[in-house]
Amino acid sequence: MKLRWKLFSIILGLVGFILLGILIVNSVYLERFFVREQKEKLLEIGRVLTDPSYVVDLQNIEMHSNVSISIKKTEMLNQFEKSSMMSRSEIDDIKDLLARGKMIFSEVRFLDYRGKSLILFIPYRNDMYFEILSPLNFLEEGASASTKYNVRIVAAIFIFGCLASYIFSKKISQPLVELKNIALRISKSDFSQKFNGKNHDEIGELGRTINKMADELENNITEIHNKNLMLEKDIEHEKRLEKMRKEFIANVSHELKTPIAIIQGYAQGLSEGVVAAEDMDFYTSTIMEESVKMNNLVQELLLVSKMESDHMEFHMQPVDYYPAILEFIRRFSRDNKKIVYTGPEAIDVVCDEKYIDRVMNNFIVNALKYSTEHSDIHIVVTEEEDSFKFSVENETDRLEKEDLKDIWEPFVRKDKARDRDGHGLGLSIVKGILEHHGSRFGTDLNAKTVSFWFKLPKAPPFEDEATEAGE
Repeated sequence: MKLRWKLFSIILGLVGFILLGILIVNSVYLERFFVREQKEKLLEIGRVLTDPSYVVDLQNIEMHSNVSISIKKTEMLNQFEKSSMMSRSEIDDIKDLLARGKMIFSEVRFLDYRGKSLILFIPYRNDMYFEILSPLNFLEEGASASTKYNVRIVAAIFIFGCLASYIFSKKISQPLVELKNIALRISKSDFSQKFNGKNHDEIGELGRTINKMADELENNITEIHNKNLMLEKDIEHEKRLEKMRKEFIANVSHELKTPIAIIQGYAQGLSEGVVAAEDMDFYTSTIMEESVKMNNLVQELLLVSKMESDHMEFHMQPVDYYPAILEFIRRFSRDNKKIVYTGPEAIDVVCDEKYIDRVMNNFIVNALKYSTEHSDIHIVVTEEEDSFKFSVENETDRLEKEDLKDIWEPFVRKDKARDRDGHGLGLSIVKGILEHHGSRFGTDLNAKTVSFWFKLPKAPPFEDEATEAGE
């Protein structure tokens, strides 16, 4: 059974129990109450009659009190036995009490219009008594009318009580039902519904507590969800790195296997004297070339390790990087593939020039390697408010946007068939260098033009320039 109907049943039952009690008391005790009140009235009249200080007007008392007052001799009591209204023992008891000067009540039923009556016998003098008679018919009629009236009142009150019980139970249960629905939504991780009641009682406090609990749960669940997403990304990233490391180890093992075998074979041939004098230079130059390749690979591995352990030292200082760009143009320009520069002729930035040279060298070498045939490489430097933006751009038909997603990660080579000289560490090293410079960097691909870019902060004005400006 729902709470509303439980409350309705309890309240209605309580109202019905009270009304039923009123009806029982009314029907059982109302007449007795009237009789008791009438006896008090008759006793008051009796005290007036027997008080010698009062001047009694019997006719006036009878008219206003609706009683009949008579003075009779004691022998007149025998008439009640003759008319069978009293027994002999009852008459004897009345005579005995009168003789002792005591008042006594008796209820008798007359066969005439008087019907059931209440009589008060009061002792008088010389073997005489006062008889005060009060008919009880009107009391019975009054009690019956009162009972009927009260039944109607009780019925009306019961109907009103039903309506009031329903409204009252609904008013009490409504916020509880609302709280139940809110709790049900919370159990389903829906925190949109709030308790808006203005109650200042325990129900209102409970509602506000549930609202606070819902807010805290929502914040905690959101925080846990965000942390789970970050954890999933980290796990996925670690899996991808682990896969690339395994691929890298396999590639490095393969790449080391060939030069080691060459060096071993050629060195063995030289040591055993099986090499002709005219081939000696070829054998030694090959051993040197393969040794250089191995040394380069080891150096790159050591550099990546230093970056990951944050053991690299950078010496930041103001430099004009324009001469370095001119040197790159002189070194890498070819007849069929030129390096074209666009930008200012003074590029004053703060950086470690040695490492920024490595960044530019990597970008230009990659541009030359992946650019389409007979297309130029463009170096573009743009002056911004507080920095310079360096871009190396080239046309390519071998890259898609999907290829740029993890291009900065270590051990990644997009074209393993053509990139035999690389080890997939170049852009990872570039990323570490730029991060240590606090530089923003990235890659853009628009149509067939790919751009690798980074930013360096402007150098403060030199002291002599600042002085000249002040003068």
